[in-house]
Amino acid sequence: MSSLQDLGKIGLMVQCPACEEEFSLKDAEIFDVRQPLPSSVNRYFKAREKGLLKEEALLKRKLAKLAGELDKKRKECSKLSLKVRNQPIVLKTVTQSINLGQILEKILPSTPRFKFELADCRALFTPVDYVSFNGHTRTGRVDSITFLEIKTGDAQLQKNQKSIRDAVGQRRLEIQTYSHK
Repeated sequence: MSSLQDLGKIGLMVQCPACEEEFSLKDAEIFDVRQPLPSSVNRYFKAREKGLLKEEALLKRKLAKLAGELDKKRKECSKLSLKVRNQPIVLKTVTQSINLGQILEKILPSTPRFKFELADCRALFTPVDYVSFNGHTRTGRVDSITFLEIKTGDAQLQKNQKSIRDAVGQRRLEIQTYSHK
């Protein structure tokens, strides 16, 4: 019996340099690396090699899948990049149109083309721009009430403005007096 095997029998504790875990030498397979390896060590290395080869094959499949996904994402980004390059122009134009519309809705009532009596109008700006109490200034009596929304260019009524138009069209209007005492 060699001196290495004798060390295993005395219950000497050692620390693994890789994981730093302590274990008894009697639980370890002790061998001299200058001699042919024991069959148990050869089996361990072969099993470990087989496991590593399986892991390598799995990683290669994952890598190929990820490479395909990356290529797909690159193509999507390329398409989006074209859209984004053109978007600032569109956003700037839309923003300028909205800003111009907001300015015009405030100054249009003071122009000669405005067909409502300015003194009859009350500015709301949301959800509609003005409510005109037609005839009030001239006669002291309201002949009709007009909800007025000013639009410029190709602007159209928004959903909530359409619902107001529909409520007026279907005569779903009422007046209520709220009294707080």
